[in-house]
Amino acid sequence: MESRSFWRNTCLAATLCISQLASAMPMLVDPGAGTLSLVADSPTRLPRIDGLAFDAYGNLFGALETANSNGGIVYIDKHSGAVTDLDIGTVTGADQLKFAPDGTLYVTNELTPAQPGNRLFQAQIQYGAGNIPVGATVTSVTTSLALNNPEGLAILQQDDPGFGPAGTLYVGEDLSNGEIHRIGISGSNGTSTRLV
Repeated sequence: MESRSFWRNTCLAATLCISQLASAMPMLVDPGAGTLSLVADSPTRLPRIDGLAFDAYGNLFGALETANSNGGIVYIDKHSGAVTDLDIGTVTGADQLKFAPDGTLYVTNELTPAQPGNRLFQAQIQYGAGNIPVGATVTSVTTSLALNNPEGLAILQQDDPGFGPAGTLYVGEDLSNGEIHRIGISGSNGTSTRLV
């Protein structure tokens, strides 16, 4: 009798303890909305992976911030986790990337010293069957103001009287004093305006 009571109290205490532990764990607000899972894990194919962006077809792209022949833009297959190089060597030190409303992919290159070229790039993605990325044509955007360490990258998705027309780029400088530049693109040239 005493033994049964002991085990019942022990089980109740363990259940209470597990219940408190579970309530302390982070949980999704709506578990039906999705779960976290590993898409790709490759120390040789994803060295210093930095910025990520999705295109209009749901394809995932990454910027490899490695200042050597392994740097550039990659496509990560959501079914297999396979990594495909789309640009090797053109954008060494690739940091952030964003798609503009017209499908152009913009990439920042976080290297020093400050210069008006080879710090901001635009890429036209080439697609194969099923809208799968197979390559990219990358060109440097020459800006009217030199960029030091472009880190943040934002693209206006719709016209806004305070920020400009859709497609306007904003680049954040990763400096101790910090700067934000608005960049209007015309071909491979960009007119830079320092906002802050």
